[in-house]
Amino acid sequence: MKYENIIIGGGLSGTILAWQFYLNNKSFLLIDDKPKSSSSKVAAGLYNPVVFKRLTPTWEADKIIPYLDEFYSKIENILNTKFHHKRNIIRIIPSEEDKALWEFKSQNNELNKYLNPRIIDNYLHQFIKAPYGLGIVNNAGNIDTNLFIETSHKFFIENNQFINTRINSNKASIKELKNKYSADRILFAEGWINSENEYFKWLPYKLVKGELLKLHIPNFDIHDVPNKRVFLLNVGNNNYLAGSTYRWSYDNELPTEAEKNYLIEHLDKFLIAKYNIIDHKAGIRPAVLDRRPLLGNHPDYKDILLFNGMGSKSVMLSPYLSQMLYYNIYNESEIHKEVNLNRYIKYLI
Repeated sequence: MKYENIIIGGGLSGTILAWQFYLNNKSFLLIDDKPKSSSSKVAAGLYNPVVFKRLTPTWEADKIIPYLDEFYSKIENILNTKFHHKRNIIRIIPSEEDKALWEFKSQNNELNKYLNPRIIDNYLHQFIKAPYGLGIVNNAGNIDTNLFIETSHKFFIENNQFINTRINSNKASIKELKNKYSADRILFAEGWINSENEYFKWLPYKLVKGELLKLHIPNFDIHDVPNKRVFLLNVGNNNYLAGSTYRWSYDNELPTEAEKNYLIEHLDKFLIAKYNIIDHKAGIRPAVLDRRPLLGNHPDYKDILLFNGMGSKSVMLSPYLSQMLYYNIYNESEIHKEVNLNRYIKYLI
């Protein structure tokens, strides 16, 4: 059977890219071997239009947020499955200075659609400490990543658009794969594994390990997401994900006691409610030196493309960027210079 596009890697980014082709009636085959260390399998799936460190909009927020809403809604309708949950993020204001900065920044035209200008009193005082009040971030939410990936893969299997196997990325194997399916192109979306890919290992990946705790908090049931260095995301039945950590240097892919203690330390700074830890997970994120994704074709192989480097923001960035890559392939439109992998062509030896 012939496929125009073969996507290698069925985590968040690869699955989203597959949906982009599906929604545009382009043939594709998604190939994945479900690696255990994929960050997609342990991701909270939270998206936030605001960078808290500087109180600025996230990159291209005004385009990304409306598009992801439209994109995920179409897929939910096709799958008859609810995996996209719109939520406010409740920023626990850490000081009077931060309170004043929030009130000032929320008047900015770039931020006023995301930041509620009024700092509200702590209506969650039975559960959290917030002496300086709470700031509300609108237009945020999360994707249930496991449900999204599992139901998508099941759908693609039923439509002969998915196979579960391991593909070697050496050039001989990729040439054989391309010929087998008479494919027009191969697209790699393997997350951190692409840092070892024969075609793309020259790119300056800067992999980062992230860890999450799963908590049970009796009698605490809130739809929105408290955040103060650590977020609390309700996943049902009084269970919450707490995270996340960012470790640039690590020995292995396993959860660590040190990162667990880090999360507990910061949780205990604002969480009054008693909780039990019921799970602890870790994953490797495919980050890049300048913290921007990597899109486009290999400089020497026009039929070999990359869709990677989303870091911890795949649920937010991948829908919009998959459309950008789609338009590049089929309409020959330009890929934004900040995410075009050719910005690193000097690293290709």
